[in-house]
Amino acid sequence: MNIDRLNNPPNRRGTDNYKWDGCKETFGHDDLIPLWVADMDFPCPDEVIGALTQRLEHRVLGYAKRSSSYVRAIRDWLQQRHGWSVNEADMLFCPPGPIQAINTLVTLLSQPGDEIVVQMPAYTPLVNVISGNGRKVLENPLIQDGNDYRFDFEQLKEALSDKTKLLILCSPHNPTGRVWSEEELSTLAEICRQQQITVISDEVHADLLLPGQQHTHFGKIARRYQIPAVTVISPCKTFNLAGLPQCTLITDSAEIKAKFKAHMDISQLNLDPPLNALAAETAYRCGAPWLNAVMAYINDNHRLLRKELQRALPQIGISRAQATYLAWLDLRPLGIAHAKLKRILLEEAKVALYEGTEFGQAYEGFFRVNLACSTHLLQQALSQIVAALTLARESSK
Repeated sequence: MNIDRLNNPPNRRGTDNYKWDGCKETFGHDDLIPLWVADMDFPCPDEVIGALTQRLEHRVLGYAKRSSSYVRAIRDWLQQRHGWSVNEADMLFCPPGPIQAINTLVTLLSQPGDEIVVQMPAYTPLVNVISGNGRKVLENPLIQDGNDYRFDFEQLKEALSDKTKLLILCSPHNPTGRVWSEEELSTLAEICRQQQITVISDEVHADLLLPGQQHTHFGKIARRYQIPAVTVISPCKTFNLAGLPQCTLITDSAEIKAKFKAHMDISQLNLDPPLNALAAETAYRCGAPWLNAVMAYINDNHRLLRKELQRALPQIGISRAQATYLAWLDLRPLGIAHAKLKRILLEEAKVALYEGTEFGQAYEGFFRVNLACSTHLLQQALSQIVAALTLARESSK
């Protein structure tokens, strides 16, 4: 990936994309710098675009079957990128995408009224698939230790009951960017083993590692502790393919595999859209150099954000992200009410961020920033944020 293409990504306005063209509907303003919803501004790998272009020349886009090369591409990626050897027999597929997969698992593996654990702050759709299906959200808030976050295992053990059937893990964690260690995941697995809880591990950010970090797939841990678990992965975040969703599930549970396959067959959701499958396979086959360049660029954006905010507003807390292109900001030390912060960011800074309350009502004063944009755009946004928040603090003195 040429650095110039990262510094000068395509103009996305007017393409009916959610991130840029959805600001007016979502925030009431269309003149905002959009650093909210989690997709990248960067163009997909050239190899993906080339493969799609060549395929479209055929001009027939009928039903497609899943090829052995598609399956092999995923297995090779997991082996080469993460050192995880996965059996084809343990792979399930959900073409509609990760949230559809997790929603299906919730309905198949629990009953209305059952409790399902989720660590807070939590990506809203993960909470919605619990409450929206008549299950009870059992919150397990992460412990905030300065700018670090960790599991609260004691609170989790006290909160569990006979009605607790599932735990939805987000790994790496959105929005804090934590990469869970093997030791932490082992402790979590032991708790789930003792309480007979099935784990659904959402690992769509697993490839978006910052330098020096190593992701541990929960499926590896689950096998060691002999607990039922499903690992959910996808190329959507990794290669900016959210508009062509594909999703893979990995489990060695015969019961889960049988239930999921039957549901997909009955719902007629088992056929891959041909362009989606081709994009995913090509990205897994050829996308490693692209991803390496993108993550190096995003790491520089993480550094820029920390440098600029710590210089101008050192009170702000910034989570020590180890993965993802997301930054989690704690603006509470500024002493400005959440509603006022929201208004300042939208109307004065002219920047669209996700509010912390999107990840739980306890997170007033927090905001999430998407750093998968050009450094120039990020610098502009940070300058506007700093100017607006500085003025607000000075005027309140």
